[in-house]
Amino acid sequence: MATSLGDRFAALGRRSPLVLSSCYAVVIFITAALSAELKERAPIVAALTIVLWLIAGLGLVIVSAWYREEDTVAVGILVALTVVVSGFASRIVLDMIQHRSVGSGILLFMSSLIPLLLSLLLVAPLSIAFVWGARQIAPGFGVTPASEPGAKVRRPNEGQTARAPVTRDRTR
Repeated sequence: MATSLGDRFAALGRRSPLVLSSCYAVVIFITAALSAELKERAPIVAALTIVLWLIAGLGLVIVSAWYREEDTVAVGILVALTVVVSGFASRIVLDMIQHRSVGSGILLFMSSLIPLLLSLLLVAPLSIAFVWGARQIAPGFGVTPASEPGAKVRRPNEGQTARAPVTRDRTR
């Protein structure tokens, strides 16, 4: 049973936003760990981690912009939060692993709150504009974004009959 990449993206777009964000965060953590550990010894590994990071980012934007049903602002904020917070979290975890101390992670977290908020304020409008642009060029790739009124999006329970609500007798 072969499914196309578009079907897999559509299935991922119907799931919770946490699934998409956690997939991206895991890839970011792996690429950050590999590049931090091996960038001096193996430059080709560092280059491959950049390619892997770009593929994960492209997948995040494609699924978010074309296969999510929310409006453009909500999807743009979802992309901004995912990119900024996953990079922030991977940096904290790598710092704790490198120094073998939870205290260094707490210190990094507390000292990076203001830069985190500032980067969110900077990245959010850019990602909203990027999602808007991606939704504008989607028909050129033969994709109708799920947010469009005429888009055919299959809901998880589509085609199933609705069950009658269960009521209990409360006369006792």
